[in-house]
Amino acid sequence: MKEDAPSPVESRAIAREAADAALRLLPHEVERGVLYIVSTPIGHLGDISLRALAVLQQVERILCEDTRHVRPLLDRYGIATAVAALHEHNEAKSVPALIAQLTAGETLALVSDAGTPLVSDPGARLVEGAIDAGIRVVAIPGASAALAALVSSGLPAHPSTILGFLPRKGGERREVMEQVVASPHTVVLYESPHRVVDTLRALADAAGGSRHAAVARELTKHFEEVKRGTLDALITYYEVSPPRGEVVLLVSGREPAPPADTDTLESIATALRNDGQSQRDIMDTLMQQHGAPRNVAYKIAHTIAKTMVLCVILALGMGSALRTAHAQRLAIARLQYDGGGDWYANPSSLPNLRAAVVQHTALPVEQQELRVRLTDPELATIPFVHATGHGEMVWSEAERAALRRYLLSGGFLHVDDNYGLDESVRREVARLFPDRPLVEVPLSHPIYHVVYDMEGGLPKIHEHDGKPAQGLGVFIGNRLALYYSVSTDLGNGWEDIGTHPNDPPELHERALRMGVNLFVYAVTSRATP
Repeated sequence: MKEDAPSPVESRAIAREAADAALRLLPHEVERGVLYIVSTPIGHLGDISLRALAVLQQVERILCEDTRHVRPLLDRYGIATAVAALHEHNEAKSVPALIAQLTAGETLALVSDAGTPLVSDPGARLVEGAIDAGIRVVAIPGASAALAALVSSGLPAHPSTILGFLPRKGGERREVMEQVVASPHTVVLYESPHRVVDTLRALADAAGGSRHAAVARELTKHFEEVKRGTLDALITYYEVSPPRGEVVLLVSGREPAPPADTDTLESIATALRNDGQSQRDIMDTLMQQHGAPRNVAYKIAHTIAKTMVLCVILALGMGSALRTAHAQRLAIARLQYDGGGDWYANPSSLPNLRAAVVQHTALPVEQQELRVRLTDPELATIPFVHATGHGEMVWSEAERAALRRYLLSGGFLHVDDNYGLDESVRREVARLFPDRPLVEVPLSHPIYHVVYDMEGGLPKIHEHDGKPAQGLGVFIGNRLALYYSVSTDLGNGWEDIGTHPNDPPELHERALRMGVNLFVYAVTSRATP
């Protein structure tokens, strides 16, 4: 048998007993100098936790948007703690004093008019200021209109985005509306009841009237209502029955586009590549905007990247150059030099680089690693020469003259300091081109983007000196002829996986991608007259 509800006097007495019980249960819930963010009921005054009741009684002051709104809650539970207003008009001015009080050891609680503070409510400046000052901030969880509406709406709750109140007009409102329409998941909005119909119409115009939505109003109160349906259906309902009270508006995410056929996806990928999009960007666009499965998007983007590299080389004349009597070879060579600098270091690095170039660009690179000295006649036919080592690198006058001719005629030298070469490399390069000093290669340079977008530039493979990886170069006109990678150990990253057990595979892959860029830049820039 259902018992009769208590009278208002009895109800207040029971509520105060609950508050007293909370205080007895949690007598030491607050600490000095702490800011408590306390959730309060959004309508039904019973939706408050015992912990919140204990905290509100133990803090020295309660900060609230409007003291008139919090008073019924405090009176019901017999909470006599002092209150002070903190709202959008006085927050900026009040924060310094409040931070000083917290720093001095005062305990404060922040509440909103209803629900969880800071969700479309004032208080963010205070919380940010407290954190910056090293003050502890503690949340006391509880009621939230956004979460209550979300879980009762029937729309997917995860993932979701809470945007709070829409701007009332102007460009800012249009931008937020566009964000709502484009979102792939449920969006939660707060709206004034007299603007609900206009907002629903605007959403229907932008997203289509068939988009599913829900309007939740007067949550936890006697006249609670959650209307679910399409935007068109909700417009029809609320044009006849205008909503009253607090309103939460929820809009379902955009339906994913049906997957495009392979020919269409390839056309889209080609257009994106022509616009300068990276392989990663192309993949993301194919998946997110055109519904392509991940494996399909990867295959198409990867194939387009390889094709474009070949097209670039052919367009620059490499194809005809390969058929001439004095054609350069598509080969990778290791530079043998004097000075005891371990020129043969990282033995598996260049075979792995050659394999990566073939795999990622389809270029027919010679399988055998070549070894050359600067005075060897075949140097002139090799587009990419790599030098590395640990100790001293020394070039004779004859070698410097041969290297100078090689670089001026379109050759490319990559020097990788395997830690220990730096001083001698800088000395020899200064002797090679006294009028062309080593300079930082900007991250916008094609060598970081020709096949792969190397965001941030060179990867740091091994840490020996505490310095960032750096790419330096010698330019001949606008062409980068000599590239010097220092404080990176790039060649170590090209070696067989397991050679350096602590190196993760993704670091090995990133190093090889940089190597692919180096080789492709070398052969394409050499083909430029």
